[in-house]
Amino acid sequence: MLCLNIAAICKMLGIFKASIHHWEAISTEYGYVNHKPSPIQGQSLQILMHALMTACKELFFKELDLYLDEVITWFGLTYDIIVLTATIC
Repeated sequence: MLCLNIAAICKMLGIFKASIHHWEAISTEYGYVNHKPSPIQGQSLQILMHALMTACKELFFKELDLYLDEVITWFGLTYDIIVLTATIC
């Protein structure tokens, strides 16, 4: 039997115990912790990504010295969406 030491796991992953308990609660409530597949797929996803990239280009054209966190905040405030840093990179 595998004995999990929460403190060791948190130290290895660089997270707090609260994160472990958060995911544990999600798993208990829903039975899984993975995100469901996005309902936006195919051509709709391509159109959305094109629109986001166009908006991003226009933003950088106006403001050349933005940091990624500022761009993510701008997407959230302007379009009411959450964009991950990896999506922009």
